[in-house]
Amino acid sequence: LSAGVDPGEITTPADRFVFNKNYFPKKSTAKIEACAVYIDKFGNVITNVSKQLLFDTLKESKLKKFRAEVKGKEINQLCDTYSQGRTEPFMIIGSHKNLELAMNKDSAAAFLKFSRPYTVLSSVGPASPRHI
Repeated sequence: LSAGVDPGEITTPADRFVFNKNYFPKKSTAKIEACAVYIDKFGNVITNVSKQLLFDTLKESKLKKFRAEVKGKEINQLCDTYSQGRTEPFMIIGSHKNLELAMNKDSAAAFLKFSRPYTVLSSVGPASPRHI
């Protein structure tokens, strides 16, 4: 396309537009119902929760920490870099500015047993009092 090739030469027009109503996270008071939208080649789980939504929700809750809960497992650590993570899954804001679940030198998707269709996160919200 950048070389001036007509799109009709390399593809056909779409006959419909598919809207995934479940793509966008559902927010309630201090809680976000989220889902994984992609698993990259490293096993990082990219969610549909933007950095802005995450921190706006945290600010509204008036707490200082948040957690992700997946299949009964709590993830409480937020890292700035992948190398900060240890042997457990952690949260990180990816280069696309969405929340990711990741592990250092391992696959968070495999550890958390994600499969297609991608598993819904139970919640992303303020950390429970025992973790603050």
